[in-house]
Amino acid sequence: MKFLIQVVNHASVNIVEKNITNKISKWLLIYVWVSKDDVSDYTQKIDKFVNKIWSTKFFHNPQTHKIDQSINDINGQILLISNFTLYWSNKKWTKLDFTDSAWYEDANRIYEDLIIKLKQHNIKVQTWEFGAYMLVDSQNDWPINISLEY
Repeated sequence: MKFLIQVVNHASVNIVEKNITNKISKWLLIYVWVSKDDVSDYTQKIDKFVNKIWSTKFFHNPQTHKIDQSINDINGQILLISNFTLYWSNKKWTKLDFTDSAWYEDANRIYEDLIIKLKQHNIKVQTWEFGAYMLVDSQNDWPINISLEY
């Protein structure tokens, strides 16, 4: 599993077909992608990720002028978006190849399990409709972008 984490002032995802928008203010926008290799052992990977998200100091503290606050410290939110295109290859250099991405059903199940685990840690999570066409809008707070892989 791979994760791209962005600290944002605001972010939203619009599910175009249904004209539904989910949004957050001033917390984490996280893209998650699942490979075929993750299907057999994803529960351990989810546990590691959730513990890391819960405790990592991502946020700027205006009192100390340091990045020393976690999502737990600020009672923050996550906008979690599954993004299979991030498991791509372009070995041929002319066409993107997504064959390493997990199958739709497997990726959806893992995504849903990740949401449940985040909520068990009392993290507020906004999501989108898995597999829907969407428009994502965000404004980064500082250029803090972190990539994790398990």
